[in-house]
Amino acid sequence: MNSAEKSEVQRRHHQAMGLCDSAVAARASGDAKRATTLFRRALGFEKRAAEEVVAKTPKLEPTRSVLLRSAAALAMECGEHREAERLIATALAGDPPDEIAEELRDLLERVNLARHVKKKSGDDRARKQGDKPVSIIGELRFANSTTTKRQTIKIVDSEGAEHTLIVADGMMADIVKPLWEERVLATGVERRGRIRLKHIERAPG
Repeated sequence: MNSAEKSEVQRRHHQAMGLCDSAVAARASGDAKRATTLFRRALGFEKRAAEEVVAKTPKLEPTRSVLLRSAAALAMECGEHREAERLIATALAGDPPDEIAEELRDLLERVNLARHVKKKSGDDRARKQGDKPVSIIGELRFANSTTTKRQTIKIVDSEGAEHTLIVADGMMADIVKPLWEERVLATGVERRGRIRLKHIERAPG
């Protein structure tokens, strides 16, 4: 990496930190929407700075891991937990100093906790709306995508009971048809007596 490229990395990092400071101030003043916008802009600059170092000087430590750690923290602020996880993994895959490696692991624990809380919150909302998780094992016997407004399938379980599931657009051809007359495991949610298919695959065993 030449001096001009190093200067560009530094410029992007300083822009990211400036935007981050502004985001923190906006959040403190109660302007959550502006804070989110500023955090996302900061993430963009910091990611580009980190990616430039990773691509051109992958052994430049601690610069490499510091920038990736900073970008991961910003991704977490933006609620982009998968991106934060990817950035942390990239940093740990290099040769970060022990202290920074420990900080990266701590950040990864926070990311995993945040993902768990978000998932639980989503599950709680689904329960409040009356959604009930459903799993059905049986033979796929019927698929209708032409005569009704809703695309539906029917699965006959081992006791001979028929279960009708509503299928989202695009799933019928890509997922359902290849499983015709196969023994399948289908998962979905039931609301007001109707089951909406979420996933279907060949049943194990």
